[in-house]
Amino acid sequence: MIAEGLGIALPHSALIPSGQPIWLEMARHSARALMQAMRLGWGMQDLLTDASLRNAMALHVAFGGSTNLLLPIPAVAHAAGLSIPTVGDWKEINQQVPRLVSVLPNGPVDHPTIRVFLAGGVPEVMLHLRKAGLLDLSVKTIAG
Repeated sequence: MIAEGLGIALPHSALIPSGQPIWLEMARHSARALMQAMRLGWGMQDLLTDASLRNAMALHVAFGGSTNLLLPIPAVAHAAGLSIPTVGDWKEINQQVPRLVSVLPNGPVDHPTIRVFLAGGVPEVMLHLRKAGLLDLSVKTIAG
């Protein structure tokens, strides 16, 4: 999910039900996208930006994400040579972004992640964030 928010994974690639044939189809699409990015000379430095990091953080909040992302996001930022989000950045995003999704990977009852996938997945949530003016639309993504 966060990789989609960062723009480094194709739309709808997160939350695909495990073991389903669509996995193979998404793998093919992902390979094609990677080859296209290589032909265009794109590297991670073209996709990972402070803005894409902020978009991923907003997506995380919209999904009601836990504190688990407090470690990987700074690590990604550091590895990419970007500004490391501060506690203040997280606080600001948490105050601005509403929780739009209420599911957990394994439940709770009647709310499995497959329902989010079938309802449009990450792109649907990002559409609502975009309409609310909570995403930076200037970012480049692996999808173009």
